[in-house]
Amino acid sequence: MINHIPSYITMFALVCIIGMFLSIKRRDDSIRVNYWIFAWFLVFIHFGAELLGEDYSGTFSKIIQSVSVSALELSAVTFLMSLSMTFKARRLNHLLLCLIAVPAMVYVNCLTWGVTAHWIYLLCIILASLGSLTVISYFLSKIGFFIVYLAIVCSVSLVWMVQNVLKDDPEFGLYYSLTVLFALSGLVYWRKYRRFSAGVIVSSFGFLAWASVFPTANWLSNSHPDVILNKEIWNIPKFFVAAGMLLTLMEEQAIDVRKAALKYQSLFELNIAAVYRSTMEGRLLECNPAFLKMFGFTSKDQALSANIPDLFTVREDRPKFIQDLYKTGTLYNYEIAQQRADGGRFWALDSAKLVNEHEQETILGTLIDITPQKKAETELRLSEERFSTVFRKSPIMCSIIKVEDATFLDVNETFLTVMLRSKDEIIGKTAMELGLWKDIERRNDFDQELRRRGSVQNMHMPYFDGLGNRKEGLYSAELTYVNGMECIIGMMVDLTEQKSLEQKAQQVQKLEAVGLLAGGIAHDFNNILGIISGYVELLSNQARDSQKATVYSSVLLDAVNRGADLTKQLLNFSKSQPFQSEVIELDPLLNQMAGRLQSMLGENIKLIMVSECGEKICMDPVQFEHVLLNLTMNAKDAMPNGGRLTISSSFGPMNFEKNAPNWIKLVFSDTGHGMDTSTKHRVFEPFFSTKEFSAGSGLGLATVYGIVQQAGWKIDVESEVGIGSRFTLFMPAVSTRSEKITKH
Repeated sequence: MINHIPSYITMFALVCIIGMFLSIKRRDDSIRVNYWIFAWFLVFIHFGAELLGEDYSGTFSKIIQSVSVSALELSAVTFLMSLSMTFKARRLNHLLLCLIAVPAMVYVNCLTWGVTAHWIYLLCIILASLGSLTVISYFLSKIGFFIVYLAIVCSVSLVWMVQNVLKDDPEFGLYYSLTVLFALSGLVYWRKYRRFSAGVIVSSFGFLAWASVFPTANWLSNSHPDVILNKEIWNIPKFFVAAGMLLTLMEEQAIDVRKAALKYQSLFELNIAAVYRSTMEGRLLECNPAFLKMFGFTSKDQALSANIPDLFTVREDRPKFIQDLYKTGTLYNYEIAQQRADGGRFWALDSAKLVNEHEQETILGTLIDITPQKKAETELRLSEERFSTVFRKSPIMCSIIKVEDATFLDVNETFLTVMLRSKDEIIGKTAMELGLWKDIERRNDFDQELRRRGSVQNMHMPYFDGLGNRKEGLYSAELTYVNGMECIIGMMVDLTEQKSLEQKAQQVQKLEAVGLLAGGIAHDFNNILGIISGYVELLSNQARDSQKATVYSSVLLDAVNRGADLTKQLLNFSKSQPFQSEVIELDPLLNQMAGRLQSMLGENIKLIMVSECGEKICMDPVQFEHVLLNLTMNAKDAMPNGGRLTISSSFGPMNFEKNAPNWIKLVFSDTGHGMDTSTKHRVFEPFFSTKEFSAGSGLGLATVYGIVQQAGWKIDVESEVGIGSRFTLFMPAVSTRSEKITKH
């Protein structure tokens, strides 16, 4: 028992080594560490079986010896495989492991049980050698001196072991294979790490020393049998290998820690973002140069002496930041208003995390200056607000149309007002669906022009409103992007009223020109009629005895009188006839004229007279009667099948212009056939008539227009086909009542 104490100590030492590797495995669960644990466990089995075999003999002793040697062979193969690059491909590594280990196990067991067939040993040697060469080729990326050297060693070993087998000495192959495997492990170990560190040097030389144990022991036993060494001396290289491996692993961890520290230091110092570490109370523990630059500190000491809450533009934001950080433990892209050491303000984006350091919670954060982005966002928001205000409040029609399907995305109030539609009727619809375009070809031409030039300016565009009325606009459009969509921003000025005013101006110019011509003709014609009238009267006086001549003279005088009336109308139209103005009470005059007007209308037209103004006007009574008679006759002609004519008067302010006087409104409303738009525009033209050529002169309404213009009145026409017409006269009042109302 006492003799086994060194062996027990060795076994205990191996258990400690395996325990240390298992402890390392908790932090580094790599494949290489697992291989080393397995290899040292096999070494432990080798020693245990060797210790156990000393107390037994016979068959059981051979079994124990087979287990001991097999475990040692397998541990050598495992060490070699753990240092190769093939361990990254597990299936291939297992295959190579079997290619080396299986022949070695067969060789060992055949030797233990006394098998004498040479071919078995030779086959095992060849297979194991090929497996070793395969491991070497996978370990090295390209052919070089080292791989050539190892290949030569393996080849020489192969030849040497074959020779010994052929000499009936297969036991030499066992020792030599162990020597080669451990020697290769030492060389590959050095090749793997390539550094002059304690762990690498000790393990590399330990493997070489372990490899030298077998030939040295064999040489001593054969050449110097009298030299007897304690077997524990031969175990010393194993512990060097184990110590070197443990040192190597610790060195690797130290290297990894140093690399991580350097990486962290690089990320910390060279980071363009401001990195900081602080306590929850607001004391700065660490910061990088970017932090100093962002907050305007001249030195790190100045920054570390600063109070972080003082760096918040609004101090109340700091407690909220801490509260939000406590809730989640991590904050990403947290916007904070900060202030520099000189008081300058800026916006920062903070990403922070709670970290426990030595039982103290600290904040590790990264800051990015987003002041330019915030400024751009503010400017963009203000720009959008300005655009929205201009878009909504613009007095011209504005719209946004999506190019993809040509549907309306938005329109302003002016657009809705002019188009006589609601927003729901327009949004999501196309211009063709709304009837804005009647001609699809013109619409396509517009699209092509817009695509080609990117914008269209001041294009005259006829369109139709919600009631189908044709209008005229001046349209400008431009291609742009709105919220990532290609759109058309359209703006259109409604020219309908302007066109109407232009037509009215042209009408006035035409009437004035015709009026001048008519006035000149009327004067000349009136002179001719005077001559004719004088000679007719002379003829009538000389032919008193002739009844026939008297009749002829009477007919001629009637014709002359009618011609005089016609010239008077022409003079009134041309404003050449002077007014004999006087103050007239309107309502009594209308009531007085009611019977005469009714007789003109006939029985099938009903006259309704509503006189409620109670005011006076300053006007030539004869001219005013002309106005009443002509408007009444016009209404009669518009109702050939009968109807109703309503003449009403009222008094009140009219919003023609600022500080305008109060006006009397006189309305002639009939239920006749009405007029279309083109007829309504020409109704006051001289000699224009919708009746037969012989049925009227076309001067009735032209005369009314001339009298109205000369009197300084206003006249308005409303008419709709099939419903009737409405002529409205606006006349300034001259009574005391009107003056009181105006002042009020």
